[in-house]
Amino acid sequence: MQILNPVFKVQVLPNQYSAIKSGLGIGILPCFLAEQDASLVKLCKHEIKLVRSFYLVTHPESKRISQVETVWQYLKALASQKKQLLMPE
Repeated sequence: MQILNPVFKVQVLPNQYSAIKSGLGIGILPCFLAEQDASLVKLCKHEIKLVRSFYLVTHPESKRISQVETVWQYLKALASQKKQLLMPE
């Protein structure tokens, strides 16, 4: 197994996408972004599996507000509906 040492690091997703798209090197992008760009080439499809988590952060008191609960339920349903886009098999 070869270990690669990064020469350029980007933490902001749009910048990471732009760097990869411009040919600066390889990187890891979320499926929902990379799958929509036919110019990108998927590498190591079966060798690497990443699972990312999403968090909804709110003040404890805000959890009781109906609008916050509505947004939370909507986001959960959307993630469930778009599971194949978020985590393709």
